[in-house]
Amino acid sequence: MKADLKPSVRLPCIILATSADNVSFGQVKGSYHKLKIKDTPEGATAGQLCVVEIAKVTTEKVVSTFVEWVDSSKNDGGAAALEEIHYAQMYSSI
Repeated sequence: MKADLKPSVRLPCIILATSADNVSFGQVKGSYHKLKIKDTPEGATAGQLCVVEIAKVTTEKVVSTFVEWVDSSKNDGGAAALEEIHYAQMYSSI
């Protein structure tokens, strides 16, 4: 629930898209909540898993700050996230 998203909470996210100004857009892992991720390191790509800290929650948007990469997702080019998305799609189709 969006009510569970409060400032200072850390959550794992999947990066969906990146921009040139170190801002990414992602989705909270295991939910449909989309958010803006500030201070994303250069070289981030769609599909990578990261941990973010929620900074601001409004009815229109959720803003967070990048904290760290999850496990080896930075080193494997996002393969771990893509595999997880694949399994989630398989599970939802059953």
